[in-house]
Formats: sequence, C-alpha cells, structure tokens
Amino acid sequence: MAKKAERGVKSQAIRDYLKDHKKAKATEVVAALSEKGIDVSTAMVYNVRARRSMGKRRRKAEAGGEEIGPSITHLLAAKKFVEQTGGVKQAQDALAALAKLI
Repeated sequence: MAKKAERGVKSQAIRDYLKDHKKAKATEVVAALSEKGIDVSTAMVYNVRARRSMGKRRRKAEAGGEEIGPSITHLLAAKKFVEQTGGVKQAQDALAALAKLI
C-alpha cells in the first residue's frame, strides 16, 4: 500500500521556492518543482501567493495598520456606558457634549 503524502508538502515547496525567487512566474515555479519531482499546478501557485499576501494584510490590520472595527472589549464598554447613562439617546447626548469640550 502506498504511503499517503503529508498534508501541505506541495504548498510548502511553493512557499520555499517563492522565498528564494520572489519575481518567479507561476509557470516557472511549476517547471522548477516538477524537476524536483513535485507535481503542482499553476492555480495552486496562484493560490499560495494570494494566501501569502492575504496574511500580510491581516497581520498589518492586527498591528493597527488598518482599522477593521471595534473589538468586543470596546463594544462591551459602550454597552456599559449606554446602561449607565440611561439609554442610547442619553449616551449620544453625553458624547456630543464631550465632543464640544474637546
């Protein structure tokens, strides 16, 4: 019985190749890896590249580069503030008054 290949071996091979050859086209990656005995498609190369750049954007957003939205901590604090002021309308009025002071 043939041994099942480990998951992610092809993707890792693509990532390793792209690390050394950043400007390589998908067809070049496919050709280079086929010489090593690793059969990948151009679509797989494009997917690995896309996921790699998506990870960079996600890390940048988490570091504060892009604002995605309020965190759960901020939402809970806002809820507590609304409850303390007596409702959403009163909280909005308090924030408007605060904005005039700043």
